[in-house]
Amino acid sequence: MTVDHHDPDFLSLRLEYALGTIDGRQRSVLAHHLDECDECAREVARVADLVDTLTLSAPDAEPSGGFESRVLHSIAREARPSPRRARVILAVAATALAVLATIGVLRVTSIQPAPRHATVVDLPLWSHHQKVGTVYASPGSASWVVVVSFQRSAVHHVDCVVVTTTGRLVDLGTFAYGSGASWWSALPVATDHVREIRLVSPTGSIVASSGTSHWGSWSAS
Repeated sequence: MTVDHHDPDFLSLRLEYALGTIDGRQRSVLAHHLDECDECAREVARVADLVDTLTLSAPDAEPSGGFESRVLHSIAREARPSPRRARVILAVAATALAVLATIGVLRVTSIQPAPRHATVVDLPLWSHHQKVGTVYASPGSASWVVVVSFQRSAVHHVDCVVVTTTGRLVDLGTFAYGSGASWWSALPVATDHVREIRLVSPTGSIVASSGTSHWGSWSAS
């Protein structure tokens, strides 16, 4: 099986394989490819491990009423990919948001009542004055960010760097970028200390940025 590893449809198939939602014929073809391609096998294993970790970490509680629909609506406003890619992006990003918000917000329900709405805030990612993605985040004591990038790019991996209000740079790690890539990370600084999110290429150039903006200006979803 000869494939373009940066083709959006192939990336979607690979993601669906890891999630277990791919049909039988496509699954068998991709399984054969994974036997021959170490890069794809590692990526599928990484995504599968992430899904398992999120699932096992979730407590026995449901997000507040309407949370999932608000997240889906917020993501759908930004994404303009093909129907297949749209379904995958929405499913992965919304699942990560819902599970992580459950972990970070609802774990305290045994101590105090849960809030009416689980808050998700977002900022657009910009590159050369063009919107190329969105950063979603959950404020609070257990904070996290989810980044969705839907622009095709010659850069396929970036470092996510948080710029704090004091000018300190916090590197969250290296992640896939472009063509519908999405990923999440814990946020090791207080949300009200975040001034900017930068995606930086291996050469050190800024590929995309949320722009200088205090957390308080993020819009609630």
